[in-house]
Amino acid sequence: MTLYTDLNPFNHGTAGVGYEEMLDGESSRLVTVLEEGWQIAGANILCLSAETEKNSNNFRVEIGDKTYLLKHSHINTPEAQAIINRSVAYLKDNGVKTPLILPTVDGTTFYVTKSGIFCV
Repeated sequence: MTLYTDLNPFNHGTAGVGYEEMLDGESSRLVTVLEEGWQIAGANILCLSAETEKNSNNFRVEIGDKTYLLKHSHINTPEAQAIINRSVAYLKDNGVKTPLILPTVDGTTFYVTKSGIFCV
């Protein structure tokens, strides 16, 4: 497991975050999501290590010298995710340190599949 240290206010201020390699089936599914939703190819994807029941899974996406967070929500509806992403954008526009949400190839802020909603 690789440990990355950074302040992350969206993870309740956690300073250390561990990521680990994934099974090939899970990794290939996420590669497809990234390619279809964001036209991101050739990414190395690591899974966030967590020992608790989660409503979402977080993945570290590495492409060359760039690093992104791929969030897979199991509980949000498209309507709820749109509100959440608009709220994050509002906070960012008003000087609060928040992550930049990358738009999909369709110009939305999230990508919907049968297994849930994804944001980068």
